[in-house]
Amino acid sequence: MVGKKNKAKGEYSSVNGGQQNDASGSSSSVSAGFSNVASGSSSSVSSGRFNVASAIYSSVSGGVNNAASKSYSFVSGGANNVASGGISTVSGGMDNIASEYYSSVSGGVENVASGYYASVSGGKKNAASGRQSSVSGGSNNTATKKNSSVSGGKENIASAYYSSVSGGNSNEANGEYSSVSGGLKNNATGTESSISAGRRNIASGPYSSVSGGSYNHASDTDSSVSGGKSNIASGSFASVSAGYGNQANDTAASVVGGRFNDANAYYATVIGGNRNVASGRYSSVSGGETNSASGEFASVSGGSNNKATKKNSSVSGGKENTASAYYSSVSGGHSNEANGEFASVSGGYYNNASGKESSVSAGQENVASGRYSSVSGGWSNVASGRISFVSAGERNVASGDESSVSGGGSNDASGRWSSVSAGEGNVASGMYSSVSGGDNNVAFGDYATVIGGQDNTIEQNFGLGPLNP
Repeated sequence: MVGKKNKAKGEYSSVNGGQQNDASGSSSSVSAGFSNVASGSSSSVSSGRFNVASAIYSSVSGGVNNAASKSYSFVSGGANNVASGGISTVSGGMDNIASEYYSSVSGGVENVASGYYASVSGGKKNAASGRQSSVSGGSNNTATKKNSSVSGGKENIASAYYSSVSGGNSNEANGEYSSVSGGLKNNATGTESSISAGRRNIASGPYSSVSGGSYNHASDTDSSVSGGKSNIASGSFASVSAGYGNQANDTAASVVGGRFNDANAYYATVIGGNRNVASGRYSSVSGGETNSASGEFASVSGGSNNKATKKNSSVSGGKENTASAYYSSVSGGHSNEANGEFASVSGGYYNNASGKESSVSAGQENVASGRYSSVSGGWSNVASGRISFVSAGERNVASGDESSVSGGGSNDASGRWSSVSAGEGNVASGMYSSVSGGDNNVAFGDYATVIGGQDNTIEQNFGLGPLNP
C-alpha cells in the first residue's frame, strides 16, 4: 500500500496511491485519488475524489463524488453521478443517475435513466423511465413507456409503447407506435399516428397523420392533414391537403386547398375555393365560392353561390345557379335553375328548365316547363307543352304538345303540333295550325294556316289566310 492515510481493510484489497482512500471490500481496490471508497466485493475506484464503489464488481474510473452502488454498476467520470441499477452505467457528465438494471447515461447534466435497459445519451434534465426507452439528447425530454424514444429537442414526451419524438419543442407522442418528427406543441395520440412537423397539430385517430402546418387535426382512422392551418380530417380515410379552416368529416372525404371548405359526406370532395360544401355521397365541388353539392354524385365545378341538390345533378359555373332535380344540369350563367329530371340550362339569366328532360340554352327569364320542351334563347319565352320548342324572341309561348315558336314577340302556339314562325301577337291554337309571320294573326282551326299580314283570323279547319298588304 502506498500514498498517505490510505486503508486496505478488505481481504485481498489494495490501495495503490493517493490520500485517504479506503478499500474495505474483499478483493477491492483503489488505484489513486483522494478520499475514494471501494467497499463492495471486487469493487474498484481508479482515481478522482470522493468516489464510492459500494457493490460487488462495481467500479468508478474517476471524477468527483460519483457512486456505483449496485452489482456490476459503473461510472466512468464526471461529477455527482450515480449508477444505482444492476449493470448500470454513467459514462460522464454531472448529476446523472442510472437507477435500473442495464440502464445507462452517457453524459450531460441531471439526466435520469430509470427503466430496464433505458438510456440517456446526453443533454440536460432528460429522463428515460420506460423499459428499453431512450433519450438521445436535448433538454427536459421524457420517454416513459417500453421502447419509447426522444431523439432531441426540448420538453418533448414519448409516453406510450414504442412511441417516438425526433425533435422540436413541447411535442408529445402518447399513442402506441405514434411519432412526432419535430415542430412545436404537436400531439400524436392515436395508435400508430404521426406528425411530421408544424405547430399545435393533433393526430388522434388510429393510423392518422399530420404532415405540417398549424392547428390541424386528424381525428379518425387513417385520416390525414398534409398542411395548412386549422384544418380537420374527422372521417376514416378522410384527408385535407392544405388551405385554411377546411374540414373532411366523413369516410374518404377530401378537401384539397382553399378556405373554409367542407366535405362532409361519404367520398365527398372539395378542390379549392372558399366556403364550398360537398355534402352528398360522392359529391364534388371543384372551386369557386359558397357553392354546394348536396345530392349524391352531385357536382359544382366553379362560380359562386351555385347549388346541385339532387342525385347526379351538376352546375358547371356561373352565379346563383341551381340544379335541383335528378340528373339536372346548369352549365353557367346567373340565377338559372334546372329543377326537372334530366333538365338542363346552358347559360343566360334567370332561366328555368322545370320539365322532365327540358332545356333552356340561353337568354333571360325563359321557362321550359313541358316534358322534353326547350327554349334556345330570347327573353321571357315559355315552352310548356310536351316536346314544345321556342327558338328565340321575347314573351313567346309554346303551350301545345309538340308546338313551336321560332321567333318574334308575344306569339302563342297552343295547339298540338302548332307553330308560329315570326311576327308579334300571333296565335296558333288549332291542331297542326301555323302562323308564318305578321302581327296579331290567329289560326284557330285544325290545320289552319296564316301566311302573314295583320289581324287575320282563320277559324275553319284547313283554312288558309290571305297575305294582307
